[in-house]
Amino acid sequence: MVAISPLLQQIILRLTDTKQTLSEIRKQRLGLVAIDELEILPAVNACIHSRHDPRLQRLVSYIVLHPKQSLSLVELSRLAGASVRTIERLFKTETGMTFRQWRSRFRLMNALVQLSEGESSTAVAYELGYKSVSSFIQAFKIQFGCTPQEYNRRQLL
Repeated sequence: MVAISPLLQQIILRLTDTKQTLSEIRKQRLGLVAIDELEILPAVNACIHSRHDPRLQRLVSYIVLHPKQSLSLVELSRLAGASVRTIERLFKTETGMTFRQWRSRFRLMNALVQLSEGESSTAVAYELGYKSVSSFIQAFKIQFGCTPQEYNRRQLL
């Protein structure tokens, strides 16, 4: 994923506008400008890293299948059949993140889906287990470089 610029956004809108007919040469030139713009856009880190250890796979599978659950790491470790310390070590080794960082990223990835479906930031924040809307907005901005409202505006354009 990339953080789309206003210029690229307008080019895409122009290229996909069915009400306006563009000549093939103009489409080609706009397409080349779009490619140039894509090359300089900053990437948005929006992936959840894979896991190989079976204990970590059980834990992550549980979280993915039950995204609204907010079990503690102690409870999740029991489900995975490992100690908290082992799970913490596995997360760091296999994902490059702490459990807390990974879970936050997972929740924010889910937030993207919910926001694109038109849910409000407030509803999403509380549904994902954030204690306040402002903490959700701050985490979202750190992860994706914009607020949820800015994200929604970009999706609507």
